[in-house]
Parts: sequence; structure tokens; C-alpha cells
Amino acid sequence: MKTIPLYETYMHELHSLYCKKNADKLKLLAELLGPHAQSIAQTFYRVLLRNEKTVPFLTSAMVEERLVGSMQKWVIEIFHEYESEEQVEAIIEHQVQIGHVHARIDLPMSMVNYAARVLKSECSEHLFQADISGQLLAESQDLMHRLIDTMVALINESYLLDTVASEQNAQSFRIQVTFQNLAFDCERQRVSLLDWTRQLFLITREKFIDKEAVPRLRHSDFGLWLTHKGALMLTGRSELGVLMEFMSVTSELSDELIESCGQGDEEKVKRLLNQINDEVSRIIWLLGKTAQEIIDVESGRDALTHLFNRRYIDTVLKHETECSLKSGMHYGILYLDIDYFKRLNDQYGHDAGDLVLQQVANILMQSVRTGDFVFRYGGEEFLIVITDITADQITRIAEKVRKMIEDYEFKLKDETVLAVTISVGAAFHDGHPDYQRTIRRADEALYLAKDSGRNKVVLSE
Repeated sequence: MKTIPLYETYMHELHSLYCKKNADKLKLLAELLGPHAQSIAQTFYRVLLRNEKTVPFLTSAMVEERLVGSMQKWVIEIFHEYESEEQVEAIIEHQVQIGHVHARIDLPMSMVNYAARVLKSECSEHLFQADISGQLLAESQDLMHRLIDTMVALINESYLLDTVASEQNAQSFRIQVTFQNLAFDCERQRVSLLDWTRQLFLITREKFIDKEAVPRLRHSDFGLWLTHKGALMLTGRSELGVLMEFMSVTSELSDELIESCGQGDEEKVKRLLNQINDEVSRIIWLLGKTAQEIIDVESGRDALTHLFNRRYIDTVLKHETECSLKSGMHYGILYLDIDYFKRLNDQYGHDAGDLVLQQVANILMQSVRTGDFVFRYGGEEFLIVITDITADQITRIAEKVRKMIEDYEFKLKDETVLAVTISVGAAFHDGHPDYQRTIRRADEALYLAKDSGRNKVVLSE
């Protein structure tokens, strides 16, 4: 926490505000504003909910059920008298944590600052209505303004630090992924696009077309890769805009094609087929050109397993949460832990443990689609982000992964064969803007899986 710029300055400022000289004024503020804390909090969030940019993060139900209560406690908390250094450190830490949450959910700080001004105005109104002298009123109002300004400044400081770190990691992620994987992914997507086109063209030859069975480009391997992984990998490259435009245009063309097939207009069907073929050919050429420009380097990944390391999890989950909130394409998290890994290391040695970790990583990579992400989370723990998934599918996928590990023959250098199992905690993103909550739910589910016998999957409720 002390890495926050001006930390000592904030400590000094708050000590001066919470000093004995201000004890009477703090008591007065607590007595006058405490009973109105709920209405003040409601006004604060009412202002935030007026702006369309904050509505996705603050549903009316969430505000009513939880946030108003938290804000009410905050209003009461800042007008207490804090004498010890530990107490001042604790209140600073609280503001820092609030800033962390705001950064994780990408809540616009400009709106928070505006709402804070409304908050001060509401507090001032209650002070004006109280029967206190002019001098005491002025001093109490000044203290109230300085306390709120200092707390909001701390929140902003924490928010800014997290935002800068997040962007630096995002840029680093894009660099490392570009060098590591993009060329290979581009080649895979060329094949995927050809396969999607072939399926679409074959369907148009059928006499009766089941529209529900038509392969949608957005939900194809190519569409999933572009929406989720490609959007991160290609950020800053001109190809991203071209590919996004292609997916939009070609999706509309394919929908129009299917409609036309049922109307008997052969000329229109032929024209649409040619248009789609031209669009796909252009993008296949672009993907090939992009692949040729990429240089493979082995950096920015876990040195042992070659999976992404955990520093990029925030970047990926922030992006996936935005996708989920904007498009309804939900994601799920699988949090995996190798069972009795310490026992394995103790019995066979750390070299054997490393071989098992590498083999588990290979199995996990083979078990996911190109639009999914696999991370080495630390030690014997792995985390998988599964994109474009439903709540019903996540348990089946988790069970499939668990079974693949259970059935695999793990081999050591001396050809010793080991049986290895994993415990899995699964969590489906439920629409909450703070992705850390989804990780915590998966972590809690993993704990239950291990505590109830291991080698099993537990889905977070």
C-alpha cells in the first residue's frame, strides 16, 4: 500500500484532520450527517444511474441491495475520530480497495468525482438546516469538504495506478502473444474459414434448410477466436478493423443467403455466394500475409509449460467481462489443482514434477478451442478461461478436462507411468462487472472439490 505516491502526505493530511482539535467538529458531523447517511448514499447513486455509461456497472437492483448500504457505512465511517496511526492506515487502505474495485469494473472516475460533488452538496444542505452558529458551521463544512476530498483523492490514486498497470500489462500481453502465437493462430483461422465456407455452401444445396443448423460465422472457430483472443492479440494492428468489418459484412451476407435459398431466386443466391467467396478469399490472404510478418519468440510465458503466466489474467478477464456485458457472450472459469502434487514431488523428485506439469499443460491446451485461454496460475495450479459458453456447458467441459487427465498415462524419463488426477472449481460469469468475484467463486469451488475427496468437479452456485 505504501507504494502509492504521496502516501506519507495522505497520512499527514488525515492525521491533521482527525486530530483532537477537530474532535468536537467530527462528533458534530457524525451526529448531523449519520442519521441522513442512507438518503445521502441514495442521492449519490441516483446521480451515477442517470448516466448511460455507468448503468451497465450499477443496476438498480445492485444499488438497492448492496451498494447503498456500503456507501451509507462509508459516509458514517469518514466522520469518526481516528487517533492512532493504525486506524489512519486502515481508512487509507479502505479507500485504496475501493479504487481497486472501480478500476477492475472500469467504472468511469469522472462520474464518481461528479457524484462526490453532489455528495458534498447534500452534506452541506443538512449542515445548513442544523441549528449551529456561523463560525462552527463554516469550520464543520470546511472539515467535511476536506475529508471527502482526501478520501476521493485516495480512491482516484488507487484507480489510476491500477489502470496504468492494467494498460501496461495489456500492451505487454499483446506483444508477447503476437510473437508467441499469432502466426500459428492466423494459419489455423485460414483453415477454419475455409471449413465454415464449405459447410455454408453445402447447406445451400439442400432442398429444405434448417435455419437453426446453419453455421453462424460469429460462433464458428474463427468468430470465437476473433471476438475473444484475436481482439486482444491484434489491438493496434490495422488487420483488426478489417477482420471485424469482414465478420459483420459476411454474417449479414450469409443470413441473406439462407433467406434467399428458400425463395427460389437462383440469381440472387449465386450473387451472394460469389460475394461471400470473394470476402473469404480476401481475408484468407490477409491472414496469410499477417502470419508471414510475425516472428516467433519464446518470451512472456511460463518458462516450464509455455502457457500464459498469471500477469495477463486481469487483461484477459477485463476484456471478456466487457464482451459479456456488451454482447451477452458469457465466459466461464475453470480453476484446476493437481491432486497430491507435493507427495509426487517428494516421492519422485522435482524433475518428475516438472514433467507432469508439462504434460498437464499440453493436455489442457489440446482440450480447449482457439478462442479460450489457459494460464499457469502458480505451482501446480492452472486456470482456464472458456469463452462464449452457457451455464449448462461449463460443468460438462470441466468434467471432460478432469477425465482426460485421469485417463492419461503420465510418463517419467525412466518410463515410469504415473496416474495423476486434478480437482476443478468451475464458475460461470453471472454478469457482475468485477471479474475478481468470478475468480473467487471458482477458487471457493476448487476448495470444496479438494475438501470433499479430490479428483472431482465442483460448480460454484
